Amino acid sequence: MKNKNTPRILIGGTSSGCGKTTITCALLQALVNRGLKTASFKCGPDYIDPMFHGEIIGSKSSNLDAFFCDDDTIRYLLYKNGSSCEISVIEGVMGFY
Repeated sequence: MKNKNTPRILIGGTSSGCGKTTITCALLQALVNRGLKTASFKCGPDYIDPMFHGEIIGSKSSNLDAFFCDDDTIRYLLYKNGSSCEISVIEGVMGFY
């Protein structure tokens, strides 16, 4: 884990189905188009949205699931899977509550 200071963007929304995945995918595509090596993450146990992310960035997207993982494990996954990238994009889950 070389760099724990990789810039990160978190996409949140007001509810499920409000467009977080659409915005996340558009942002990932814009970053890739600019030549940035990009990592993507999805909060929670969703495995469909990360497939879309992975298609765009050309590598596997990772899940950050606070139900199955403790805080240290989530930090480790974030650092490990984003350390070789120039920026990480994290798609939130559900809404504010």
